[in-house]
Amino acid sequence: MMKYKFLIYILPLLLLMSCGDSPTDPPDTILSTGSIEISSSVETNATDGVEAGLGLVVPSQGIILDGEDLGFKPNPIVLNDIMSGPHRIETYFSLAERIVDGPSQTVEVTYKNTMSVQIVVNVGVISIRNFINIDGGEQVEPESIGVILDGDSLGFLTNPVTLHMIPEGSHDIATYVNYAGRDYVGPPRGVNVSLGETSAMNIEMVAGGVIIATARYNGQVVSELGLKLDGEISEISGSPKVITNVSSDDHVLVAWAMDDTTRLEGWDTDIYVATGETLYVQIDLQVVSPWVGMHAPDIYCSDIDGNSHSLSENWGKVIYVYYFSYT
Repeated sequence: MMKYKFLIYILPLLLLMSCGDSPTDPPDTILSTGSIEISSSVETNATDGVEAGLGLVVPSQGIILDGEDLGFKPNPIVLNDIMSGPHRIETYFSLAERIVDGPSQTVEVTYKNTMSVQIVVNVGVISIRNFINIDGGEQVEPESIGVILDGDSLGFLTNPVTLHMIPEGSHDIATYVNYAGRDYVGPPRGVNVSLGETSAMNIEMVAGGVIIATARYNGQVVSELGLKLDGEISEISGSPKVITNVSSDDHVLVAWAMDDTTRLEGWDTDIYVATGETLYVQIDLQVVSPWVGMHAPDIYCSDIDGNSHSLSENWGKVIYVYYFSYT
């Protein structure tokens, strides 16, 4: 009898132990994926050797998926096992021996579906003529010039230069050359490229920087202006005034204008322009005292050491004048 009683007590205990086991962990969620098919073409024109309106199929395409650069891939290509949801596709191409950025798109991937992305790169042409104005009025065109497109150096190319396969949109062009022992630059400037069109540029190359000057009187910009840069006079003409080939150094700039019969003058003594830089200067003018005739007459004074100085070329500077009187 005791034997069966013991078994009766054991059975509930085993049942309780069995009921107390924790449930197994749920299976991992199955991630849903799809695919993206990417194909690219270049829309060009007859200038590039392809009939206008037809797409040029490129053999490979650079792909950036959600910020990860996948490198060059065949064109077209199918990317598999892409998580469902939105994805950012960026592209780049090798065109005319340059790496060119293409358009970008966002695509929504759905489970087990293949989403199609078609990339079209619209391109045009840039034609660049570079010239140098030599002292004396002679204009020359260097045989070759260095070209910088959107910050990337293309090396030296024959002048005039024709750049093909330029994506539609805004671009920056700068040029440089050494001619007759002097370094010249074509300061950076913007150009807009349209599909199937040639954007022509005429670039004057300068041996220094460029100063573009305007002047104000009573808060208004004057329409005509004369300048004197380091003693070299540029007579009154339309404003703004442009001075090219300015050496990379400190300069004194004097400006004058006429308000009916009243002479207006002003100056700026803190001017520094670097080679290839365009510096914009605005000078405030004031009325010249009639008893003086000029703020700084073009006369020469001697310092205490006997050195001669032009007052006109030192406008705006502090000048120590020594005056001796004796009987």
